[in-house]
Amino acid sequence: LLTQRAGETTLTVTAQEGQTLPDGTTQVEEINESGGVAINLFSEVAFHGRVVDPDAGFDTVKAVFTQNGLVAKEGSTLGDGTTLDDMNEDGGVAINVFGDVAFHGHGVCPTTGVDTIKGIFTQNGKVAAVGETLSDGTVVDEIEVSGGVGINLYGQVVFHGRTGGIQ
Repeated sequence: LLTQRAGETTLTVTAQEGQTLPDGTTQVEEINESGGVAINLFSEVAFHGRVVDPDAGFDTVKAVFTQNGLVAKEGSTLGDGTTLDDMNEDGGVAINVFGDVAFHGHGVCPTTGVDTIKGIFTQNGKVAAVGETLSDGTVVDEIEVSGGVGINLYGQVVFHGRTGGIQ
């Protein structure tokens, strides 16, 4: 990944495959170009890729990074206790000024412990999932991955979806 920072005229390398990130523990095995990139006001970049799964020691799993380190990976437990089962790079990433990163994926269903639920997540946890009821009583019938995701200064997340059978 290359970045042109505010006030600069040259590009700098933000992250590259095989690089250990500044957190000192995360090595980016692969950068997924179809996952898109996002940049916040402080030039912090978020992106999709793959990281070696420390549980297996050699397999790689999908992950979301900033240039500073790992945000979340498949199999990780997010801030609210949600276990992230799968990530969908096609939904892209978004990052706010506080480094909160939003992305699409599937979380392990808390009631069954085995099924997965399509949803929107940050490193802090699940934002919304298919089948959930929103605060106004509306049920989320579908989350559209190809519509992307956004996150603002306050951590509010926006995404495309369908509710109440409306097309």
